[in-house]
Amino acid sequence: MNLSIRQADISDANVICALGVTTFYEAYFEQDESGDLANYVLENFSPAQIEAELNNTIRHSSSPN
Repeated sequence: MNLSIRQADISDANVICALGVTTFYEAYFEQDESGDLANYVLENFSPAQIEAELNNTIRHSSSPN
């Protein structure tokens, strides 16, 4: 099996959303109220939020230091 690591881009947003929702839920579902958990996930792992974060990361990583 070949493994490669690369910087995520906008085309990865949906996969990152799914991964974020799944891992956050698995980590906190027993500790948090379901409504609070749902609100957090909807706010922080939406495609629009992930795309905004990726755009911010891409913009900063391409800036000269």
